Formats: sequence, C-alpha cells, structure tokens
Amino acid sequence: MKVKQEQLAPGKIILYITVPAEKCEKFLRSKALELGEKMDIQGFRPGKAPLQIIRGQLGEMKLLTSSLEDIIQDTYDEAIIAEGLKPARQPKVDVLKVAPGNDLEYKVEVVILPEATLPELQKIKIAAKPVKITSEEEAAILKQLQQIRATEALKSGPAEIGDKVELDVLTTITKENGQTDEVKNQAVILGDTKMIDGFTENILGLTAGEEKTFQQKFPENYHEKRYAGKSAEVKIKINKVWQITLPELTDDFARAVNPKFTNLKVLQDQLAENLRLEHKESENDRQELAMIDALVKGSQFTPIAEELVTARQQDLLGEYKYNIERMGGVWAKYLESIKKTEEDILKDLSVEAEQRVKIEAIIAVVVAAQKIEIADSVVAEEINKILSRFPSTEQAKKQIDLARLAASVRGRLLSREAILWLKGQIEIK
Repeated sequence: MKVKQEQLAPGKIILYITVPAEKCEKFLRSKALELGEKMDIQGFRPGKAPLQIIRGQLGEMKLLTSSLEDIIQDTYDEAIIAEGLKPARQPKVDVLKVAPGNDLEYKVEVVILPEATLPELQKIKIAAKPVKITSEEEAAILKQLQQIRATEALKSGPAEIGDKVELDVLTTITKENGQTDEVKNQAVILGDTKMIDGFTENILGLTAGEEKTFQQKFPENYHEKRYAGKSAEVKIKINKVWQITLPELTDDFARAVNPKFTNLKVLQDQLAENLRLEHKESENDRQELAMIDALVKGSQFTPIAEELVTARQQDLLGEYKYNIERMGGVWAKYLESIKKTEEDILKDLSVEAEQRVKIEAIIAVVVAAQKIEIADSVVAEEINKILSRFPSTEQAKKQIDLARLAASVRGRLLSREAILWLKGQIEIK
C-alpha cells in the first residue's frame, strides 16, 4: 500500500492512498460471503452457494462498491498509524479511482491535533487548599433534612421568616422599553439565603390576597443576564401563606431519615463525612484545573487547524444548549433574554474551544509517551453501564452508534489516566 502526504493548511493534510488490487481481494471475498448468506440462488440453500457463483450473481463492480467502506476504513487506519498522525475528527474521503481488478485510489483530508511540547513537569507547583467543614455548612445540610420532613399549615396571618409563600410576580425593567416577565404561583421560603437581598423584606408582613409594588435592585452576578446589575419594578400578589413546622432534631428524627442512623450523633457524623468528601472532590477538581491551565500556558504547540477550533466551538455550543434545556429553559428565549445570537455565542466560545484543543493535544502526548492503554473489558463495562440506563438494552443498541460510543468511552478513560499520571509528576503542597 502506498501513502503520499501533502500539507494543505496548518493542522490539515491530505493523504493519497493507493490500495493494491490483491489487498482489496480479501475484502471482496469477505463481502461476497456475507452477502451470499442472504441471497436466494437457484439450486443452492441460502449461504451454501460457491463463492464464484455468488460473485457472478453480484457482479464485480457491485461487489467492489459494496466493499469500499470496509476497505477504506481498514486501510485509512493502517495509513494513520504508519504516518504517525493523530486525527482530531472524522476524515473527508474522496475516491479517485475504482475499477474491478485494479488498484483502489482515494484521498483523505485529515485534520490533525497539534503537536504539544510540554514544559518541565517537576517545575509546576500547585498550592493545595485545606479541606475544611464549617459548623454553618453542617447546620445547613441538617436544616435541609428537616425541611424535607416538615409539615405545612395554611395561615391567615402575616408572612414571617420561615413561612412558605406562594405568590405571583410581575417584573418590569422600565429602561428596557417596559419589558416584563410574569411568574404565576411561585413558591418561596422566607429567609432562604438563595433569595436576592431585599426581596424577602418586601414580602414580610403581607397576608394572602395582598399586593405590593416596589423597586428591586438585582445583583451584578444575577443568573438572568437581562436583570444583572439593574433595577426593576416588581409587583407581587400573595396567593397563600403556610406556616412551616420543622421536626425536632432528636434520635427519632435520625432513625426516620434512615434506620441505620441509631441516634442523632451518628447522622451528624455521616453528614459531616459526606461534606468532607464533597469538599475533597472539589479540591481535587480545582487542583486538576489549575494544573491543566499551567500546562496549557507552559506548553508549545504546532499550528492549530481553523476547522478544529470551529468543531470544538460547535461542541461547546451543543453542551451550552443542552444545559439550558435540561434546566427547563427554551434556547430561543434564552438567546432573546441575553440579547445574543448563536453566532455571538460561538464567538464568545472561541478561546475556550482553542483551550480544549490544546488540552486534547497534551493528553495525546502523554498517552503516547507513557503507552497508556485501556483494556477492552473496561470499555465494555462502561458501555454496559450506559446501556443499562435505557429501558431496553436492545432498544438502546438501535438508537446508539456503538462504535462511536466505544471510541468516546475509551477516549474519556484515556484522558482520565493521563490526567492522573500528570498529577503525579507535579508538585502539589
């Protein structure tokens, strides 16, 4: 097999591949036998006709075109390994010459990962932060358990801290052409720290049926960008008020949460341990992100293909949309609320997309240098976990491209192992 490489642009090459006719022959034989299993040939039982008769029935050109995908996939993989390339996306294939009994010629446009030259890993130092749990955190998680098991009773009196209130909210940004948002039957717990400053104070003292209009200042980091840092006119109507009664923190309460908690102290100790593990995991994530940032800044990279950055921008956009819709949002309305188009979002994601490409290049260097491999059995185990989330495994297999899923799982596991190896080479203290 002959392979000729041509540089097309930074990070993009063309491979001209010539596959000898005799190499194609094994694929033709295999495809003929596969198709012959389903053919009804007079005088023979299904799958029992001689190979030459099957080929005669199919015709050599039809057999060759039916085998093209297998031939190209196999020989492309062989060429990539031989040329030492690291493709970053699916290749674009053009068949140049195909005829029975002749060599197959095709070209492949390949976008490759940039080559990364890493800095001296021992010189990278990450400061570790101590994992601490505050008494306020322990109290808050215990309070959440109380709230889950709280009892509610409608009240006719004024709303107080700790009460649950159902209200209608009409918000108007007067400087935005009077644009309004209305929410019906919104339920809030007065005193909840998640509420913005000033909102609770304007509800306190109101009873069911009462209305109130006030000016509300939204914080600069408010999640709804249209309101962030602005003042708005807010009109509320109280629909219902409930008095919330929390259960007492006793040994019986602990056992009600789970019989394994024999007393309140055992429950509190378990909650503290859960918090400690969460903080430890968050600290590990922070250290890894800091390490990756230092690696990207300290590494040298060959030119990056523009198409590769564009592809990663699209990946990030897809993740962005998925997260908005997963939380119940509508993508079009979200774009309208932040006054941006998808094109604007894509531009905003360009730096992050390039960062992602560089991280992939670093991971590829480590995987190759350290000869990191993932056993097929481990990949299969992970795939089975994913398939088990579907109502039917067979149905899942029909909906999912298993080959692509396997490649994705293997890539994720390789990245995880590479990150762990890198973390073991740097100084964290």
